[in-house]
Amino acid sequence: MIKVTIGLITFNRPLMLRKAVKSILNQTYSNYELLIGNDFTNKKITFKTLGIKKDKRIKIYNYSKNKGERGNMNFLLSKAKSQYFSW
Repeated sequence: MIKVTIGLITFNRPLMLRKAVKSILNQTYSNYELLIGNDFTNKKITFKTLGIKKDKRIKIYNYSKNKGERGNMNFLLSKAKSQYFSW
């Protein structure tokens, strides 16, 4: 099975992010890593705020400084560890 990296960028949308993460977790394909880039906000994203158990496939990056959409996307691309990437 081919490993895929999924990138999710977010900025002040915790409810939408929670739905998106749960949708990914409910898929039948399981060989992936999920990278979440939380552009600077007052609230950090955690497994608890997402309403899920800790999962080694998921990495959350909370930035202390706003990277902007392009910076956020480029950062996640640089962290990807698979041959295939999807947003």
